[in-house]
Amino acid sequence: MAGRVQAVSCVDIEPLGDIEPLGDPVARTAHVARLAFKLENRYCTPTDGGRILQPIMRMYVPSIAHMRRIIVRSVASRLGRASRHLAAAAIAATLASPLAGQASSRFDSGVVLSGDWMQANELPLDRDAMQSATGSISLRRHSWFVEASYVRVARTLSTVQGGALSVGPLLHWGPVLFLPSVSGLGGQAQASRDSTGYDFIGAGGAVGHQPRYSYSSAATYGGGVGLAVEIPLYRALGIRAAASQWYFSGAPLEGDRERFSVGAGLSLRVSR
Repeated sequence: MAGRVQAVSCVDIEPLGDIEPLGDPVARTAHVARLAFKLENRYCTPTDGGRILQPIMRMYVPSIAHMRRIIVRSVASRLGRASRHLAAAAIAATLASPLAGQASSRFDSGVVLSGDWMQANELPLDRDAMQSATGSISLRRHSWFVEASYVRVARTLSTVQGGALSVGPLLHWGPVLFLPSVSGLGGQAQASRDSTGYDFIGAGGAVGHQPRYSYSSAATYGGGVGLAVEIPLYRALGIRAAASQWYFSGAPLEGDRERFSVGAGLSLRVSR
């Protein structure tokens, strides 16, 4: 190049644009990638005493470190948004889970009165007597309950009745409330047995039997497990179905100590 260059004057023919444009991180990364392969034409015109020399072409390429920083920030931003979405979805799924204990029911707190007819699986009752039933009052605290009740289990030849105490958890499924329980009972057992009856042969050779019942009564203690299902019906009133399995002591029940009962009834919440 002839002569001494006194000054250099540079003119941007095409602007480079922002290296880190605002907006979506993916768009920013694509912009940087385009710049990596884009030839930016800048013409610098050396002058020597007013005489313009040959223009010089140079290329602009972003540094690798700069591109790495932008890509890392873009990926981290995308992962951050995805993590937030997943966390929100997990929380929503947990709150919507059917048996999640966080759900609320009208009957899961306060004092609740309930009554059940419990003769459904032992019909007919071949005697003139009150059928099987329970009446109870329970204190409930969202995740557990304690219940005091009167229990009567009637069969054709026996009756067990007394006071029972039950405890158990409260399980929710939407508005439906499940109440599994473990119970203990103390009361009275009564039974009649055909102990002195006899057989006979009637007219025409027909064989018959003449029963003679002996009656016994004694104290009894028992234990059992049960399950009740309650569904709100109207305001503080609900319907329920119940089943229970009992085992009783006492001489009158010798050889026949198990009792299984199924029935249905109503619940009434009297306080929160």
